Amino acid sequence: MTEHKLIAPHDKRRIYDRQNGLCAYCEQRRNIKYMTVDHIIPLSKGGSNEETNLQCTCKMCNYFKGNSLPLEFSERIHTIFINNLQFCEMELSAKQ
Repeated sequence: MTEHKLIAPHDKRRIYDRQNGLCAYCEQRRNIKYMTVDHIIPLSKGGSNEETNLQCTCKMCNYFKGNSLPLEFSERIHTIFINNLQFCEMELSAKQ
């Protein structure tokens, strides 16, 4: 397995600029100091430290993504959204 390496500030800036300051997942614009560099394919799943496998994500998205693949993360977020939506619908029904 490839080991994590520290990302030089100028490399983080280049990745950040490539994404126009937007989180790769939620697409919210964040200051670079609130962004992390994430492995698209996690090292634990065969990913590399090559710049083509790196992206900037906000800290919250990176936290929830963990070491999952992008599709796994997308499915996890979708499930959370649907569960919250169903909960809100039940709350609204209970109030009527």
